[in-house]
Amino acid sequence: MDDYEKDIERIQRMLEECDNPSEPDDDSEGESDLVEEDEVVSDFDCHETDSDDLQDEPPKKVPRCGGWLGKDKNTWWQEKVPKTASRTQPHNIIRERPGPKGLALNAKTPIDFWGLFISPEIIDLLVQKTNIVIQEKRLNYKQSTKARDSDITEMKAFLGLVLLAGIYHSNRMNLDDLWNPDGTGVEIFRLTMSLHRFRFLLCCLRFDDKATRLARREFDKLAPIRELFSIFVENCLKNYTPSAFVTIDEMLIAFRGKCPF
Repeated sequence: MDDYEKDIERIQRMLEECDNPSEPDDDSEGESDLVEEDEVVSDFDCHETDSDDLQDEPPKKVPRCGGWLGKDKNTWWQEKVPKTASRTQPHNIIRERPGPKGLALNAKTPIDFWGLFISPEIIDLLVQKTNIVIQEKRLNYKQSTKARDSDITEMKAFLGLVLLAGIYHSNRMNLDDLWNPDGTGVEIFRLTMSLHRFRFLLCCLRFDDKATRLARREFDKLAPIRELFSIFVENCLKNYTPSAFVTIDEMLIAFRGKCPF
């Protein structure tokens, strides 16, 4: 009976301690902290939040602010893009209908589209500048026929083989493997031109006059390709109009030289 009375007294003391707000125990402190943190979440600010107790919860939408709390519990993603006070610059306003235009509307085959961007002006430029280098190298050959000038037809064939090398994912392969006659090579390469001629054109290919390059490089870092680049950009502007939303992807290309820009 004495043990029963002692248990009753101990339970009464515990109840009195729980009812007394001036002496909270550890459990009551934890509950008060949780209440405070819940209040912070309910009064959520659109820019920052204290969300230590939300680590295991998925991002949730807060209707009052119109957005979502990010996975890092700190970033707030707004549902609507905020309006800016500044006006759109005139050069950023597209006033034309997006899509093909001009001669591109009548193009039907891949060759037609290719000719719109790599126009005859570009092919003539490549032939002209490449022949300047060929004439210089011809002095090193006993037979001038091995270093003959190129023409428009051969330059188109050369560019086609370069594109095919990329299509076949063989741009890093040895050229001997592409021209191999034992059946492991690509037949179209051997039928288009000889391996010696392809290497010769690849060595002589130029986009400008090397004699005047140093003077042009003083004020133009794109001097070696400026003329070809300008023609290509003009062809793009004449044949296609981009929309207001354009994604520009990036790609790293293997290059052995120095790039000043």
